[in-house]
Amino acid sequence: MARSGPPSRPSAPELIWDGKYDGKGRRTLATLFRPPPTLSLSEQYPPNKPAGGQELWRNRLILGDNLPALQALLPEFRGQVQLIYIDPPFDVGSDFSLSLRQHGPAGGVIRGVAYRDRWGRGAHSYLHMMYERVLLLRELLAESGGLFLHCDWRSSAPLRLMLDEVFGRERFVNEIVWHYYNKYSGGKGCLPRAHDTILLYGKSEWFTVNPLRLPREAPIRQLRRQAVDGVLKNVKGPDGRVLYRVVTDRKADDVWDLPQMQPASLQWTGYGTQKHHDLLARILALASRPGDLVADLFCGSGTTLTVAQELGRRWIGCDLGLPALHVTRRRLWAPAQQEIESAPGFDVYALAEAERRAFVRDIGGHRALVRHVLKQLGTDLAPDATDADGLLGTALVRVVPGTGVWSAQQVARLARSASARGHQRLLCIAWEFQPGLWQELEAAGLAEAILPVLLPREWLAPHEPIAVPFRVLPRIRVSWQGPSASAGGGTVELLDWRAPSIGRAGTSDTSHAGGGIDDVDAWAVQTGWRSGEPFAPQVWVYRSRRHPRLATRLALAPPERGLVLIKAWDAFGREGTAVLPLPPTGGTGGTRRSARS
Repeated sequence: MARSGPPSRPSAPELIWDGKYDGKGRRTLATLFRPPPTLSLSEQYPPNKPAGGQELWRNRLILGDNLPALQALLPEFRGQVQLIYIDPPFDVGSDFSLSLRQHGPAGGVIRGVAYRDRWGRGAHSYLHMMYERVLLLRELLAESGGLFLHCDWRSSAPLRLMLDEVFGRERFVNEIVWHYYNKYSGGKGCLPRAHDTILLYGKSEWFTVNPLRLPREAPIRQLRRQAVDGVLKNVKGPDGRVLYRVVTDRKADDVWDLPQMQPASLQWTGYGTQKHHDLLARILALASRPGDLVADLFCGSGTTLTVAQELGRRWIGCDLGLPALHVTRRRLWAPAQQEIESAPGFDVYALAEAERRAFVRDIGGHRALVRHVLKQLGTDLAPDATDADGLLGTALVRVVPGTGVWSAQQVARLARSASARGHQRLLCIAWEFQPGLWQELEAAGLAEAILPVLLPREWLAPHEPIAVPFRVLPRIRVSWQGPSASAGGGTVELLDWRAPSIGRAGTSDTSHAGGGIDDVDAWAVQTGWRSGEPFAPQVWVYRSRRHPRLATRLALAPPERGLVLIKAWDAFGREGTAVLPLPPTGGTGGTRRSARS
């Protein structure tokens, strides 16, 4: 990966961290990925239907590291974004959770990691991560645009110095204090910490804020004032007495008293660092207008994007983690289902191989990746290892080469090779598998001989690879009732869901994985899908606080071509798929078939 630059050292005092300058004293800029990363369209909500032959704007939600995502976005959007809000990690040194109420008879709460705020060299790694991204964020901004960077007491001082350097001290606009009056603080040895800081910088001298007035709790009498030769003076009546007016609002200042999001709110998602929608509404009102393009490249639970949708702004969002993507996608599904012709839909993009290639390259190549995988599994290379195989109990471990999607044919070929060497089970570990892999393996009689295992997305974060459990590709079971002449369409029923971890002996460990319909948070169906096309479902359903029960039967539109693709997600965004042939059309009775995938 090449780095752009280098500029000369600034003459003013500056903040220095490991990585800012290379070994020759040259200042590094943002990491550039080679080849340049591109975004791959993976999902559309609702399906894109150009109006009158004209393409309508589609909002964009990106799964991936925002550094390569920014590089992929710049050729199209350089200088076009009016407002960027980011709420990055705060360099806390811990993990943040996603807490969700468990459905089904057991009840309770299930918890998982939403994102990790741990950095290999502490503040040095954190600051360099932020520096690379801020450089590219500035390039994305329009000349009249502004950046809002959300932070707290841990990182506000160094981040402000960094922004002074990137934007120029003269481009500093405000340090906004968000005072959250409803947070309980049990801290000792200091005053309760009850505010965050939002640093606002303009791209250029043309950045201006919109008038922002806030309602008062009660009307007040106020002296009327007017400017006379540049000086404010009291307005007097004909009798010489000062005049008053009754005001019901006030001009907003840089201290905002707004509540922190609480679990009792109907908008609460369970995402640990979710920000209040009123905070984002105020930010968007301050520095954008309807129709403007806004971006949040650490979008987390998606509050910026949902508020932008409500306020008529176009948006681009990005996050690294599957939990964030899924929580955001669910929040955006409701407006996408309204079927308003003029309302923009949203598309989900992935960086896919760009992230994976960079990770494999940085870790030292495929052999180093295999050693890392085997270390995480708690095993070593097999004595007779070829193509970097290992053994886990009696199962053969294969970390497949490459960073693309592995098909059922490729996986089956590896399984037969393992069987020829006397191994009855194969752990096939890859970044991604084709939709409907499980049912293809069942049709080939190999479902019990193969465990398709996904490499963890957590490794693609901009910090050191960490120990996370390996999980088998989620396996769902579905059935469909074929259409009849009277019904005109069919129904798909979701029957089961499994996403077990890997046991020490190379078997799927279901002791901590749960499973079943109660683990499914959402699912969707598309008829007329073809391999290689994005997933554009006609119908999707999901749980909510108001509707915790999940519908497990969905009606199909009369099919025209292609296949039926079903996707099901658990609450942490893990995805299972099934692919069915189109139900037969015509006839007088329905046909019921089932499939596992």
